[in-house]
Amino acid sequence: MRKLQFYILALLLLFFPILIEGQNSVNVDIYPERTITLNYEKFNLNTFSSKFAQSGSLDYTYTEADGTQIRVTCQRIGEPIEVYEIPPSPAVHRLYKEFYPDGNMKQKGLYLPQQFPIGKWLECDRNGRCRVVDQDMERGSVNYNDMLKILERYNFLNGPDNWQVFVVWYNDIAHQWGAKLRKGTEYKTLTIDANSGKVSNEFGYEISMPNIEVNREYFQSE
Repeated sequence: MRKLQFYILALLLLFFPILIEGQNSVNVDIYPERTITLNYEKFNLNTFSSKFAQSGSLDYTYTEADGTQIRVTCQRIGEPIEVYEIPPSPAVHRLYKEFYPDGNMKQKGLYLPQQFPIGKWLECDRNGRCRVVDQDMERGSVNYNDMLKILERYNFLNGPDNWQVFVVWYNDIAHQWGAKLRKGTEYKTLTIDANSGKVSNEFGYEISMPNIEVNREYFQSE
């Protein structure tokens, strides 16, 4: 009986990593109280064939009916294709997709401004075999959702003063979350302890001429 149990355990240890490597879908929880399913998908090159410039580059933006802004870019034909999606408020996250030149998915995941990866991501090879990579493995007990809820509690997120999350980062050495917030020409920077959740530092300043291109995350009008 013990030999049988040992054999079963050995099989589980052998095949469990394969199951993780072969996963092509993962759920990610994100503020405010949403669960987003990241599935494997292929990029339809024919849909955007008329949008390529004569040089072979692609930079096309459009807005879906629900207000989601989408930007599709490619340096030139034969290079990877990137897709950025910004959902409407109160969402803070952005969705990023990268595809191989043939349209097969390379990676897909969520990030916070400006391009700070969070949660579980799908990473796939050229043949469509995917694995899940957890971007938060080495971060503190206060995760990205906890950090966003702390900002909400201080009325810096979806509050009456209309502050917007401008930049988010994580300091691996100090074990701190950082967030830069913007309201018009006013800016405020906070640091949050990644273990206790305590706001350890806060300061604000004002810029008379904000950089419009940066504020719009390089999104251009249609």
